Amino acid sequence: MSSGTYCKFCHHYWKNRKEYDKHISCCEYFYHQRRNPPAAEMSRPTMNEMYRLVENLTNRLEKTEKEVARLRGLMNARQKKAIIEWLNQPSQTPEIAFEAWWHEIRAQESDVLKVVNGDLSQGILSCIQTHFTTTPAKILPIRCFSQKPNTFYVYSVETNKSNATAASTDEASAPGPPPPISITPMWRIMSAQQFEKMCGFIVQQIIREFLVWQNKQMAFINPSTEYDERTMDRRATLLMKINGYGVSNDKRTGDVKKLLFPLIEENLRYIMDCEFE
Repeated sequence: MSSGTYCKFCHHYWKNRKEYDKHISCCEYFYHQRRNPPAAEMSRPTMNEMYRLVENLTNRLEKTEKEVARLRGLMNARQKKAIIEWLNQPSQTPEIAFEAWWHEIRAQESDVLKVVNGDLSQGILSCIQTHFTTTPAKILPIRCFSQKPNTFYVYSVETNKSNATAASTDEASAPGPPPPISITPMWRIMSAQQFEKMCGFIVQQIIREFLVWQNKQMAFINPSTEYDERTMDRRATLLMKINGYGVSNDKRTGDVKKLLFPLIEENLRYIMDCEFE
């Protein structure tokens, strides 16, 4: 078994001979550069030595990048844990769970007009914004922080597996109280499925209000022009907007998240005694 090797230039001990061979060319080169600057040309490495030098630097860079990624992962995990622990203090407990909160969202004519003049994502965002202003709770059950971009935290409950399996999309989008719960609500990171479920419910509310709005508009249309080509094209365009045709659910929910985050984000540096990078 090899007893290892000391580098005569930097006096570093190498257990592995292959690692030492990669190291020595690079170390020797810089050793001469530091001590004999005028004679640097005399110690220029050969092409083979230069190759090993570059290979050695590349290996070092790869190890450094892996270590940085590992440390970032540890830091992010600690930040997530710190935020959730802080949120789950009694002083940060909302009066209502996230599921019950979004089940109370209703669309208004102004929200429908956001879709008519823009797109479905803007209509969904408008409904959420309106609900924020009408929610009497001091602490909302959905929060986000500038220290954790694109991450939402919700004061959430979990449904029984049997209930979750049996529940259909129509049941999830129907007005009324949220499904039965099996545990006490607590703060947690919001999943993509939770946000998508909320958006699906809001879309159903927008469609219902759109039908009411459309009937109002029909009352002002002359019966003789009710079915002309221009009117029919306009109706078809509106129906496509309201139903979100041409845009996937993933993209729509992603767009809503991006628009929602800056509207409700908080800066933890001002509200909790914790250091964040």
